[in-house]
Amino acid sequence: MERIIITFNKDGSFRGSSAQDFDGQPKPLDEAGLKAVAPSINEAALAEIVRLESEHAEAETALAAQVETLTTERDGLLSQVEALAAQVEALTKAQEVIDLPPVEPQPIPTYGVSKLSIMRRLGDKWPTLKAALATLPETVQDSWTLALGISADDPLFIEFRPQLLTILEMTEEEFNTLLTP
Repeated sequence: MERIIITFNKDGSFRGSSAQDFDGQPKPLDEAGLKAVAPSINEAALAEIVRLESEHAEAETALAAQVETLTTERDGLLSQVEALAAQVEALTKAQEVIDLPPVEPQPIPTYGVSKLSIMRRLGDKWPTLKAALATLPETVQDSWTLALGISADDPLFIEFRPQLLTILEMTEEEFNTLLTP
């Protein structure tokens, strides 16, 4: 196919050139030359229009099929929603018939003082307790690590209480306050 270059001027006139000859360099075409190639240009443009129209028709058909599929899925979901709404109404009626008394909330059990609270209450003495815990037997360290909370009657603090009081320089009363929720 011959490559044609058409240049439009500001006044609406145009000129053309062809890359058929001159080793790929455009050669000037006059109006007669342009009229001679116009049918092949029109034929190529028409073929492109037909191709684009075909692609458009295929895309339109595919979209119509998708819309139909989605509409069917939507209708199925609406049916499911209606069925669930009917079940909810039935359950609401059943609840009214049973008329159960309200459930009273139960208090949350306490497990002593959180380790974070102990750390905050100790303040500057926290590093001292941390270092002291590192010197205790591995089972004691594991107990500290795995505990949700620490209470005054915890074996960890009962067995090592004298040592911890000395290390932390605390009185019995201060130590009890440390472990009081």
